[in-house]
Amino acid sequence: MNAHLILAACLLPLFPFSMLFNAVFARIRHPLARAVLLLAWPQAGLWVVQQAGGSPDWIAPWALATALLYAVRALSLRDAGQWIGFLATALGALVWVRPDTAIVWAFFVPLALLALITGAVVTRYGAAYAGYPDALALRSPRLAGVFVVAVLVATGTPPFAGFFAWVALALAATPAMAMGLLAVWLVWSWAAIRLIQGLVVGEAAAEDALPGDLGCGQTWMLALAFAGVLLGGLWLAGGLT
Repeated sequence: MNAHLILAACLLPLFPFSMLFNAVFARIRHPLARAVLLLAWPQAGLWVVQQAGGSPDWIAPWALATALLYAVRALSLRDAGQWIGFLATALGALVWVRPDTAIVWAFFVPLALLALITGAVVTRYGAAYAGYPDALALRSPRLAGVFVVAVLVATGTPPFAGFFAWVALALAATPAMAMGLLAVWLVWSWAAIRLIQGLVVGEAAAEDALPGDLGCGQTWMLALAFAGVLLGGLWLAGGLT
């Protein structure tokens, strides 16, 4: 690998170079800073790939193996912040299959929104950890609602942009690669359900203090952001070739 590809493998993380991104992400705690990192890091990687003349064919299986590794590891994760970091690693690796700006935005804008919403959970409860706070739907129903939607959007639930990005990757891949992409998507969907179940579902004790929920204005702003991601998905679908 030349220097450009090694740098790109750190920015669009391929294992073991992916450890750099995960170390940086773990050290950054502020939700807004994490959101900026999630938007800027893969864009830098895409630029480096383009400067290197594109993605060599032999990297695609490596990218798929990286994404599958982090998807399987995510099944046992309980911390929502680390879960976001692993999903970012997997999605960044998959950009190698079809290095395209629209793919990067479709993957990482929802992930940045999820980082901001997870930060709101941490601000109110001190953690966003499967089992604590459990019963988020009872404690802060609006926050729980946007968290669930954000997780589903980030993992490529149709008809949002991420789903059509997955379709675009499958169209650019060989049949065997397309089956591997389907496997990664299914494992991430499973991991998403486990995270939602651990964080949102449950029964809050009657004496539990209830931190403030999201305000109506904040909820509507997030709803508009999700609507934008939905429209972006429809636009991406129209551009698939």
